[in-house]
Amino acid sequence: MSAENITDERMSEFLDKIRFRQISFDIDGVNADTAKSAVNLYNLQFSDGKTVTDLDGFYAMRDWIFEKTNSRNLAIEMAIKIWNDENVQGYCPMVSGAWFLSNYLYLNGIKPHYITSRPFFTRDVTLDWFGRNMPFVDSGHIHVGNGGGLQGSYKTQTIKDLGVDIHFEDSIEHALDIVENTPALVVLVRQPWNLKFDVNHPRMVVSDYNPLVPKLFLAYADLVMSDI
Repeated sequence: MSAENITDERMSEFLDKIRFRQISFDIDGVNADTAKSAVNLYNLQFSDGKTVTDLDGFYAMRDWIFEKTNSRNLAIEMAIKIWNDENVQGYCPMVSGAWFLSNYLYLNGIKPHYITSRPFFTRDVTLDWFGRNMPFVDSGHIHVGNGGGLQGSYKTQTIKDLGVDIHFEDSIEHALDIVENTPALVVLVRQPWNLKFDVNHPRMVVSDYNPLVPKLFLAYADLVMSDI
């Protein structure tokens, strides 16, 4: 089904259906387009010409750096530093359609949670980014990891603790962990790093991929057309 099939009546009915459900979004790759900024920083540091479409997996940048340095430990360390760079996280653009979807939900009385596996020391940068880009989001609805490293388990546990019913996610690894360990339905927002995965799970809505249409528009349209 496609967005063209969605009538105003269907949109209204769907809003009524989810109005009292808990909804959450991942941050990186779903709201904050950190990939674009991270790839730019990588290219600057390594004099390379990679693009976001070259990020064909969760650890793609680590592998790029390993090819440059021939050191697995150094590649891991440098990739983590790039992804957690203050300018990458704090001044990246928004994922296409993210502002419009969150603002649409807020205007209709739905206040989602925003849950990230970013380490705790990025909390201030994360809150500042929301303050500049989505000032209508309640800071109490922004959840950042409570440890020093990348924490997919924190995201899953927070979704469980909050009783989230619907979660928007771009990481296939995190999406599968969420559906396996919580009752939440997961909407997979299509990005280059998850396109090669063929996912078929009863509690996953896999968004279409169309580079000409804002990513969050596609994800929400597929959710509306699903049978939740």
